[in-house]
Amino acid sequence: MAQTLTWLHLSDIHACKPLTGWDAKRVTDTLCKDLKKMQERYGLRPDLIFFTGDAAFGNIGSGAGKSIAEQFREAHDFLTTVRESFQPAIE
Repeated sequence: MAQTLTWLHLSDIHACKPLTGWDAKRVTDTLCKDLKKMQERYGLRPDLIFFTGDAAFGNIGSGAGKSIAEQFREAHDFLTTVRESFQPAIE
């Protein structure tokens, strides 16, 4: 009996709103909506989630959102939201 391994690959969000100006919430909401739809319609729920590339932009100062720690928190929040968009959540 063949078994299937399903995975989701995400990459290079470069979290740093003060520098990039991208609206992480809009991107995350749209992605999660699509992932939920894929699970509901096609039963697709990843066994693994791979994140490659740059999660953060890099330490660019001490202002709001510019420290590397804040950027990684933003990236962490993004990945947590993605994991929790599935039922049950990906652990």
